[in-house]
Amino acid sequence: MKTRIQQISQNYQIIAATGITKPELDVPFISLEELLQGGGEKFIDQLATGIDSPQTMAEESQQLTPELCERYLGDYFTFLNPKKLTGILWEYSEVIATHLDGVMTNAFRIDLIMHLAGALERTAIKDEISAPTEEMPDIMASKWYPLVQQANQQLTDQLQLTFSDAENYYIVQLLETHQAKVAMS
Repeated sequence: MKTRIQQISQNYQIIAATGITKPELDVPFISLEELLQGGGEKFIDQLATGIDSPQTMAEESQQLTPELCERYLGDYFTFLNPKKLTGILWEYSEVIATHLDGVMTNAFRIDLIMHLAGALERTAIKDEISAPTEEMPDIMASKWYPLVQQANQQLTDQLQLTFSDAENYYIVQLLETHQAKVAMS
């Protein structure tokens, strides 16, 4: 992430950030979860008016449906067909949901599906990401790794695409981050 931020900052002024992890930047940040729950417009309004530390920006969680996910996929991805992928990604999230220590919230399901869609798009166009190789043994030893492999097999069977180790790294990281949040609440 640091390398990519440096590349972006060479050509652009970064005024805000969004994603699943807050980058080490001194700019306002909104999590992808909050953004997709309806907080994005308020966040942008606060940026436009110069408010740098928005409070809770997410509005009440919308009822999550496959149709809503399809709309998000259509809005945020270029090379994916949301009509064909939504059901597949929804099934993937169901595999994960059955093993979570707690309920899968709508916000986390959106976050997971959007992350998976990004991974699929990167895989399809061969735009590989990297992960810290020294952390791979820990990720492969994680209790989530076999579950991710199981869910990935469905993607391979249905789409003939296989995620790289780096993509698997970030999916496991997403699950571990979610479980840490659940444990803290």
